[in-house]
Parts: sequence; structure tokens; C-alpha cells
Amino acid sequence: MFAIVPCPQALRCFQQLALIEPTQPDWQMLVAGCYRRVGNHTASLQIYQEVHRRFPDHLDCLRFLTRLCLDLDRDSEAHRYAVKLQRAENAERLVFIINVKKTAAYTHC
Repeated sequence: MFAIVPCPQALRCFQQLALIEPTQPDWQMLVAGCYRRVGNHTASLQIYQEVHRRFPDHLDCLRFLTRLCLDLDRDSEAHRYAVKLQRAENAERLVFIINVKKTAAYTHC
């Protein structure tokens, strides 16, 4: 169904897309994922950290940072990212609840 693209080829493509759309964090996330898959955890971690610096509430980034830090035995960093992840998830839930209540209020008018 889908062709499996080798990571080095995908990496070049994602890097180019990240240059074209620098405000889109998903391309950088895919670059970091390619590095992670080929075992270059240092490069992967640096890119995830940069994405987190620019997009502090990006949930997937926080998830990958937490997991990668645990895998690299950086437990204190993993804990710090896990706390940030929990806060970001709670904030996202709160926004969802508020939006649901607003929608319900508009439908009853």
C-alpha cells in the first residue's frame, strides 16, 4: 500500500521541507524521528529540544523528549519534560472543555 522510503532519503526530503516551511514544527519532528530511527540520538535530541524551545506546548515533541531522555538515562531531564507534558495536556483538555461549553451555549440560544 505505502512504499517504505529509506530514512536517509526521507531525511533529506524532510530537511528541505523544514527549510521551506520553518514555522511548521512537523517537518523538524520528522527530521528528528529519522535521526532517532538510525540511532543518532544526539542529533535527534538536539532537534527535539529546538522544536520544544520554539513550540513549548507541542505535545508530540514533549512525548518524544520524555521517551528519548529516559532511553538515554537522562532521568532528571525526562522528569522535567514529563511534568511539562502533563501541564500541556491538562491545558489542552481545559481548552477543549471550554470550547464544548461555548458550543453548547450557542446551540441553546
